[in-house]
Order: sequence, then C-alpha cells, then structure tokens
Amino acid sequence: MHTAIGGAIFASALVVSLLSSGCGSAHAVETGDAASESGEASLTPSGDATFGMGVNPFDDASGACTIPGPFGCMGVPDASTCSAELTGVVYDPAGKNPLYNAVVFVPEGSLRPIAPGTNTCNSCTTVIGEFAAATLTDENGAFTLRGVPPGPSVPLVVQVGKWRRETFVPNVAPCLTTQVPAELTRLPRSRLEGDMPQMALLTGSCDRLACFLARVGIDPQEFTGPAGHGRVHVYRGAGPGPDLLGGGAGPAGDCTGASGPCPLWTTKAALEAYDFVGLGCECGENNQTKPDMTPMHDWLYEGGRLIAVHDQQTWFENGPPDFQGVADWIMTDAGGHGSSRADTTFPGGQSYAKWLAAVGALDSTGAIAIDPEDVSGALSAVNPVTTRRWVFAGDVGSGDGGDAGTTDAGDDGGDTAGAVGPVETFSVDVPVQDGGNSFGHTWCGRAIVTDVHVGANGATSTAAIPASCTGGDMSPEEKALEFLFFDFGVCVEDTTLPPILGLPPTSQ
Repeated sequence: MHTAIGGAIFASALVVSLLSSGCGSAHAVETGDAASESGEASLTPSGDATFGMGVNPFDDASGACTIPGPFGCMGVPDASTCSAELTGVVYDPAGKNPLYNAVVFVPEGSLRPIAPGTNTCNSCTTVIGEFAAATLTDENGAFTLRGVPPGPSVPLVVQVGKWRRETFVPNVAPCLTTQVPAELTRLPRSRLEGDMPQMALLTGSCDRLACFLARVGIDPQEFTGPAGHGRVHVYRGAGPGPDLLGGGAGPAGDCTGASGPCPLWTTKAALEAYDFVGLGCECGENNQTKPDMTPMHDWLYEGGRLIAVHDQQTWFENGPPDFQGVADWIMTDAGGHGSSRADTTFPGGQSYAKWLAAVGALDSTGAIAIDPEDVSGALSAVNPVTTRRWVFAGDVGSGDGGDAGTTDAGDDGGDTAGAVGPVETFSVDVPVQDGGNSFGHTWCGRAIVTDVHVGANGATSTAAIPASCTGGDMSPEEKALEFLFFDFGVCVEDTTLPPILGLPPTSQ
C-alpha cells in the first residue's frame, strides 16, 4: 500500500518497476462481438515474447524454459510471483481527444468521496487515495502502468482533478502486458459514470463556451439551472446571453441584470459551491451587473478555477489592485492578428505544443489553426512575474515568441525572424505573486483569460443551449482551450520549472 510521503508522492519513486516485466507475450483485451459470444472479454496475443525492450533470448521455440532465474524461469516466469502491466490512452469524456498529465491507477480499497465546491486553499484540487500502482499520461495521452496485481475484474481509475472514473479490466494476466480498451479509459460524461467537478457557466452571445463543454463530452442532462442537480449550472449573461433548453431541469440563473443582482458572483459563498466557473463573452464588459468584484477575487484565492473570455477580462482590468497589474489592457475589438502560436519558452508550453500537434490542431507552419475572426484584442502585454502566456499572435518564423514574459506588438521576439503580436491567452495563478522568484510561493487557484471566442465563427448567437450545440470533432481553437481546461483542473504548479512526474497526494 502506498501512502503520502511529506504531503506528496512521486511516480518515479513509488511506481513499482518489475524486474520480470515484459517477460511474456503482450496481450490485448478484445471487446465487441468476439467477446460477447463467450460472455466476457478475452485475451489474445498481440506481440512477440519480450524481455525488457527486446526479444526474450531465454525461450526456445516451444516456449519451454531454457535458463532459470531468481524469480522463476526467466523465459516462462512463475505466475505466482510475477505482476502485470497495463497500457492505454486516456481520453476526454467524448472519447476523442487524448489527455495529458492524467493520473491512472489501480486503487486499493474503495475510492474516497470527492466533495464538490471550493472554499479552502489547496494547490491540488483532490487526492487519489491509496493505490497498488499509479502513473501519469504523456502528451499523447498514453500510459504504461507497471506493478499491476493480476486477476479478473481489476479496478482501474483515470482521474484529472475532480474528474474521476473507475472501470474494471476483465482479465489481467500475470507477467503480460494488457492493452486497455479506449472505452475504459475516458473520463465520465455524467454523474452516473463517475465524479465530475461542479461547474458554473455564464452564457454570452459572442462565443460558444457552452457548446465547447458539450463537445468535450458532457452529457446534455448535466446542463441545468442552479437549482438542478447537473454538474453544469447555467447562468444567462447580459445581452442577453443564450438561455437553457434541451438539458436538465431549469430555469437558468439570471445574470442579465433584469431581475436584480447576479446570483452567481454577488457573494463568495455562492461561488464556493463551484470548482470551476466559465464566463462567456457578453459582447461588452457590462460592469453594471458586476458592481462588486471582490467575491470573485476572494474565491480564486481559495482555490477556484476560472475561464474568462474577452470582455470578461474586466474582472482583472477593473478588479482589485493585484488583479489589475497582471496585464496591460487595450480596448479594441479588432480581429485577425495573424497566426496564433503556442509559447514554448517554458516546459508547460512545450507540452502544450506537443499535445496540439498530437491532436491535429496545428497547421503546416506550426501555428494553431484558430479562425482569425474569433480573436479580439484586449491584451497588449502580460506581466511575466504574475502570469504565464500560452498563446500569442506571431508570423511564420516567429519561433517561440522570444521573451516568455511581457510581449506586445512591438516586440520582435529578440532572436526570432518573424513579428510577435499581442497575447491571446494567458493564465494567472493566485494568490498573485508580488515580485521576485516563485521559490516557496504557494498558489491556490488559477484563472485563464483568453481573447479567443471559441466556436463563434465570427458571429453572435442567442440560440439556447445545449439544444443548439452540434456534435462532431472539435475545431483547433476548441482543442487549444481543452488542454488548458483539463490541465488547470489539477495541481497548480510553477510552469517555469521542468514538470515533476508527481502524483496528487494520497491524503491531506
């Protein structure tokens, strides 16, 4: 049983490396017609016998043992002492896009309950509990889980923050590698399938943030009014924004200003019911509906997670002083700043770019294929001490955008050939750092501010959601947001440092 050590555990130290792993043929779980005929999933060989990374030299053609070893036969290991290995890919709820930095583990005992809401500072949104084996996914969403106890119906958990789903691998053979079917390794689409964060969504007519959540794979019945039991509580923004239709129980919360103060952000206690708040663009700041911005500020200091689209930058530009200083703001709705590029000057951005390439979101020049009409300019520069730039406007040849910190249209990136334009997406970890380096700094919450009106296609819409949302594959700009949506739901860490292959704590 693995438990917390000093409040955190690290995969490199605690995931068991098997001296005998790879000592037989790799196997894959079959599903579908072949499995249903016998009433259960079956194992079929899918590779040659291996030892380590090469062909096992200790088997003869019949598979008999030719050289004995300390753990039984080195060619045909003793099943009673040999553990197993699982491989696979973790996907979003829709089962389409792989997820980076997801935790995959075999639990020991029952899973601990995950409480919804945020009211306590904690850099990690949740814990994973005790496990027999655990690992993390790479930029392709792939994982290899070693040290798995073999047997029938082995529990397997995939988790990203408060997103968690437990399934069961029908049969894990000892000493072999089992490929886990994709259907068993996606995140839950509804409360019936597993745990999900409690989310609040403010609709705006200048983007399709609601439809983005639907295309992530969230079941339409999870979209409800604040009085409903869905995991996405819908609030109608000023303008007015799209109403609720085609989901679960309504009505939507009223933040248009027509019936009084917005029930979402009037008090910190109201925000504390949520783990995540998504604020769609209301086609204007509409500060008359936001007379007091302190509750949102204080909720983020308690560990809240926020996505603010375009004009919702008012929570920072016109918010408390520490929020005002995170960026330099410009007031223009002009679209089309050239190519959108991931900032690769820090390790997190490098993983972001690799993931974007893996999901087909980059064009032939390496730019994110974002519709220029969906990008508006509210940001001229960001403060490198307090923020992290993720996407910026840059021409072909602009490379990594030069300085990862303050960047504006007049900065040519220093050592790059192409011009570097405005910042399009950045994140703020809070409490906001007041200067100097990040050593010893503890963060609680995180906000993402983006000028990309995801899914808008350069037009406004008041069509009710989720009824008006269509299926199909995500657009590149939706994919660019999806990485950040799931990534900021896990531990808030210093992105200027190389990533640590660590797992959330087993207890706190």
